[in-house]
Amino acid sequence: MALKPDLWTVGRLTLAGTQTGPLPEGQPPTNKPFKLELTEFIAWRQNPPSSESIAPPWQATGGAMYYDANSLAKQLGLTGETGLGSPVAG
Repeated sequence: MALKPDLWTVGRLTLAGTQTGPLPEGQPPTNKPFKLELTEFIAWRQNPPSSESIAPPWQATGGAMYYDANSLAKQLGLTGETGLGSPVAG
């Protein structure tokens, strides 16, 4: 089945950087390399809404997740280059 550009596509997200942000309960940053791989495939739109948050997390019609990679990286306290997986049609 071919996917049209305005429909949902499938992508996988990988983030890598250095943990410099504040940790829970006031713990200091570790300043250690950090890598996050979301191994579950998530659906996203070709043009996700620009937002400082990941919300709204789910679309009622398609059950697909919006995410903003830059916002996610900031929330995780990552700095430096992020390696983002390319969208893959599934």
